[in-house]
Amino acid sequence: MFDNYRNLLQKIDAFVAGVMKKHPDSFRCGPGCAKCCVSGISVWRVEADHIAASKASNASKASNVGETCTFLDDQNRCTIYEARPVVCRLWGAPLMIPAGREGEWGIRDHRSDPREMGTLTCCDLNFGEDLKLQDLQIGDAINVETVIKTLAAINHLYCKENGFDPEERTPLLPT
Repeated sequence: MFDNYRNLLQKIDAFVAGVMKKHPDSFRCGPGCAKCCVSGISVWRVEADHIAASKASNASKASNVGETCTFLDDQNRCTIYEARPVVCRLWGAPLMIPAGREGEWGIRDHRSDPREMGTLTCCDLNFGEDLKLQDLQIGDAINVETVIKTLAAINHLYCKENGFDPEERTPLLPT
């Protein structure tokens, strides 16, 4: 039921792990860092259902109210880490946003580096001291448009098979 989605998550995780291995001193975020864990995030139906169906959905959930994600516990650790959605897996890693698409993907990082191919961005905790974001090779960044298009196709197929609206997004909230 979630095979295509899990394959996408594995590819994202492998890519991020490779970049972290290549540039270990450039990643400052880690367990307990919740700078990017904000409220108001929405996900596709396949992501919400994957979280609900996972063992992680039974994890203790904090009742954070306000500006942080409701899935953070009192130590700012993600209670759904293994099942977290694509947006949570991407942020922190270097992201390439195709030129002209920055607003569409919700990019708000002021450190973005305009390039002919687009904008390179990541969490402002990463790639700031030892290695500057703008000094990365293009191959060290995830092409967000490719990931989002793949996720949209997976979601569309999932929704078609299960009778849901593929355009509908849902808030990232505990079930």
